[in-house]
Amino acid sequence: MSVRYGRFGGPRASADELNQIFGIMEQNELLRPDRLLTGYVPGAEATAAVTAVAKKLRERNPELIYLLDPVLGDSGRLYVAPEVVPIYRDALPLATIITPNWFEVEVLTEVKMTDAASLRKAISTLHEKYRVPHVVISSIPLKSWLTDLLPAHLRPPAASDVDYLACIASSKSESTFPKDTYILKGREKGQVLVLSYQLSPKSHPVQKE
Repeated sequence: MSVRYGRFGGPRASADELNQIFGIMEQNELLRPDRLLTGYVPGAEATAAVTAVAKKLRERNPELIYLLDPVLGDSGRLYVAPEVVPIYRDALPLATIITPNWFEVEVLTEVKMTDAASLRKAISTLHEKYRVPHVVISSIPLKSWLTDLLPAHLRPPAASDVDYLACIASSKSESTFPKDTYILKGREKGQVLVLSYQLSPKSHPVQKE
């Protein structure tokens, strides 16, 4: 979901600086996590450095739980250089769960989501081609075609003039989800789409420099 901060700043770490930090952590035996979370990284070289560490950790610990937020952009605009996109695609198979927004899903899969069929195609691409076990589309505009997938009691008021964002989760194998969710089974065996009914008013994306 789009986030707005009052102010943000700080220097950007270069790939060399990141590699130096990771090297020192390695020397001190600090790169032995059971869980890993990565998010916005400015620049292709720095993103590649972070991905290299994630790959090393995955090889070292196949049971690593890795949450990858492939921050690329929002509302049809990239925040990062185009060279970052293929690096994130290479990182997808390393992840346990990813949390892209709708625009990032479209960029990563090259599938424009305009109806239920294209939504399933995009999610299936992440599951099948990139072997991501769990996908959470953190925000997607609640267009009419998406609203139609929800049962009537989960839909926002018809007379509302507020634009809503929905959150969609998908897993390769059915698991236990909170009771406050609507499960829509896809055509692919084992695929489960979970549409959260906790819809939020749409806000403007934060500008990232």
